[in-house]
Amino acid sequence: MLKTGIILAFFFLTGMFIGCSGTQSNSNSSASNISPVNTAQTQANTAKDNIEELGLLVSLPFEAEEATWKEELEKNKLTAVLRFTAEDTKKILAGLQQYTPAQPVNITTERWFPADLIAQSEMNGDNLLKGNSYSAQDFYRPPYTNGKIVKIENSDYLILELFSK
Repeated sequence: MLKTGIILAFFFLTGMFIGCSGTQSNSNSSASNISPVNTAQTQANTAKDNIEELGLLVSLPFEAEEATWKEELEKNKLTAVLRFTAEDTKKILAGLQQYTPAQPVNITTERWFPADLIAQSEMNGDNLLKGNSYSAQDFYRPPYTNGKIVKIENSDYLILELFSK
């Protein structure tokens, strides 16, 4: 009889503990206000730096020394800021010039770009980076089958913009 009472008391206390802890999770703390949707949106808006993962989405003709990239699925767009060795960059640009001649362009700086590029655009005072644009044909990998790559002036960076439509 005493054993049964102890078991019942245990279940009663466990039930009360679980019931009370449930009300705390509905408090107004900032951690409890993060919903799965907000977490997914935050992750989607965050740039990535995994070169191997990027290599599954685009064709990289050489191994990049640095890569920061962001995929915007709602826009069918992938943007990557790449840095290769000086020798590999020359080879890439030489290969791309066979498709189309370089076209001068301006690129709007994004918050997730490397600090060097953000500083360069701030020195210009217009939030723009100047560079030469080429067809990104050598970087295409389905679903990304259209786009351009821009060699940014006064830097070692290339900005790749690919679209899936």
